Amino acid sequence: MFQECVELQASDYFKNGEQVYIHIDKADSKYTGVMHKHDFIEIVYVISGSARHYMGEYIYEVHKGDLIIVNYGTQHTFIPLDDRGESFSTYDLLFTTELFEITGIGKYDFSSLASSYLFYSMFPDSNSVNNSLNLIRSNSKDFQDILGKIYSEYTTRKSGFMSMIRAYLIELITLIFREIDQKTISGTTKEQREVVNKAIDYMKHHYNTRINLDSIVSDIFLSKDYFRQLFKKTTGMSVTDFIQKTRVDEACRLLTSSNRTVFDIAGDCGFTDIKFFYKTFKKITGKTPSEYRKQKEGI
Repeated sequence: MFQECVELQASDYFKNGEQVYIHIDKADSKYTGVMHKHDFIEIVYVISGSARHYMGEYIYEVHKGDLIIVNYGTQHTFIPLDDRGESFSTYDLLFTTELFEITGIGKYDFSSLASSYLFYSMFPDSNSVNNSLNLIRSNSKDFQDILGKIYSEYTTRKSGFMSMIRAYLIELITLIFREIDQKTISGTTKEQREVVNKAIDYMKHHYNTRINLDSIVSDIFLSKDYFRQLFKKTTGMSVTDFIQKTRVDEACRLLTSSNRTVFDIAGDCGFTDIKFFYKTFKKITGKTPSEYRKQKEGI
């Protein structure tokens, strides 16, 4: 259906080191209907009309009020639908990761966003065309209002316009997080489970270090509150309980496979307080470490 994919370069859009570009895209634009990819992040907000969004192997419809997030390297294009009574037009916001370094949230690794929930579907039900899409549907007009302000600042280019754009972009990303947080988790998709499994793998490899939520969510681009809900829904345990159980499981293994002291084992399993170790161990196993070791040795 499509000819060879066109690759767009950041240098074609970002001038004078600005690392951001915004315009109003319409049905007759140069790349409408042309499969393309790019080396920057793109946020598209549908101002009017409808279109089919072709993204890789997936096809789905977008309508007025939808916000679409396209990661770099993703092949995609829009084909407007003519039967909806409105011409298709969008705010098309392009930016690079360097802009986030300037705004102070550059600690997030955007290369990992391909597996982030931010780029998964926000369709309201599990019967959607595909759960790995990158669409946010919201009744809020906040997205359009903020993008309108960014567009106005960019086109009028008044003194300090880049500072205003950075501030509005932080606000936009924050609202996207809030929109994700407000979604009720009525079941877990394959992609959500993959996010949780990635976190579980991290915890199992770092159980003997100090683990906090910041270190867990830093590369999956989720808010901590949303991740807590998703983890509990998926595993039936809180993040803290899972970490403690993982540490106690390893302590059980060491108690039965070595002659090391309980104190040494506790430290190697990530417990810095021996009293807390004893309390946690008995809570999970129903026995003290010494009782557990004797039972397994058959004494």
